[in-house]
Amino acid sequence: MGRPAPVTYYRLTQSGVGSTNNIIAFDLTSPGKASHVVGSFDFRIGGTLGCHADGIGLVLIDTSNFGTTGNGPSIAEEGSTNRGGGLGIGLDDYNNGNPYDTTSIGLPNSTDGDEVSVNLLNIGPPRFDFVYAVDLYTLTNSGYNMHQDFLDDGTTPFDHCDFTVDIDPNGGAAVSVYITSSQQDSTSGQRFKALSVVVPALLPYEMRVGFAGRTGGCDDTHDIANVNISFAP
Repeated sequence: MGRPAPVTYYRLTQSGVGSTNNIIAFDLTSPGKASHVVGSFDFRIGGTLGCHADGIGLVLIDTSNFGTTGNGPSIAEEGSTNRGGGLGIGLDDYNNGNPYDTTSIGLPNSTDGDEVSVNLLNIGPPRFDFVYAVDLYTLTNSGYNMHQDFLDDGTTPFDHCDFTVDIDPNGGAAVSVYITSSQQDSTSGQRFKALSVVVPALLPYEMRVGFAGRTGGCDDTHDIANVNISFAP
């Protein structure tokens, strides 16, 4: 049984409209540095046949660099594109050949490849860029696809993403991302571990949440709903 379309949801981009990058940044809800984050949200990507793109990005915005309210950093489908923006998680359904789409485990990919990624553009010290992308070839080969060719606002179900972030006070964060399929195929109802990685050097920081959907020469509808993210010291 898939997750039904919520009565209310937030539309980041609209199928048929290219070259858009829409961002929603939430105000701070949990003051103080966080080292343990548990999050979940529903997402729906699709509505365009053929050339479709690009995906949804989530960022745990660093308030020391981008404040506790108002506009956050620039966010794309892989996460923050600003150094110091915060830890990012990406749901990318298009391989556009940039470094964020370089798979770390060498599995096949194409322009229609699904990927889950984690990135951190660290302002320092130390100053470094961390990008880790996992190709979901094993999921798509089993029938699951983050992109849905046809999308009906009232009936197309939402897939589900949940994640955990555990930051060591001495530096480094363990990040795990899971996807639960609502697709009408053999994967429906299954929960997949999409990614598990240790991000180096990251220290606990005060954070708030931002999302973005992006389209380019290709496009899609990108919706999110039922966002629930908790922070603990």
